[in-house]
Amino acid sequence: LPSGSYTGVITVVQASPATTPQTERYIFVNLTVTDPKPALSLSTTALSASVAQGADAAAQSFTVRNSGGGTLSYAVSDNQTWLAASPASGTSTGESDTIGLSFSTASLAKGTHTATVTVSATGLPAQTVTVSLTVTDAPAALSLSTTSLSASVAEGADAAAQSFTVRNPGGGT
Repeated sequence: LPSGSYTGVITVVQASPATTPQTERYIFVNLTVTDPKPALSLSTTALSASVAQGADAAAQSFTVRNSGGGTLSYAVSDNQTWLAASPASGTSTGESDTIGLSFSTASLAKGTHTATVTVSATGLPAQTVTVSLTVTDAPAALSLSTTSLSASVAEGADAAAQSFTVRNPGGGT
């Protein structure tokens, strides 16, 4: 039934024809049908990422959905400065809304870092997504001090010594 108030009457009649007059009794029934309450559903409770030190991890996402009735209004927050959830709020009437997570991890130290994204809605228990980020050594990189050498020398003479520098501006070996 659609939401609303309904009334009815149940009539009970004495079945024995030997009784005159027949007796009737009534039961009055009131029924109120309410809209189903919104229910908060997340597509996952955990996400993980890995990134080399000095870089930003690739963006990720999860979805929020109203798996109940009516309209769900929700808010999204996170607890680390290196993580940003967007949008910060929204509404759902049953469709899945995508929450994007962007990482600002270039300055983080090597190791495992954890954040929590909290999705809350008035009158419902908050739900969380745990984000685990592993920062690894930056990869080795090759850098040369020059890309060319040239010399000019007289026939039969040795060219003057020249040098260049090889270095690793990255991490590792």
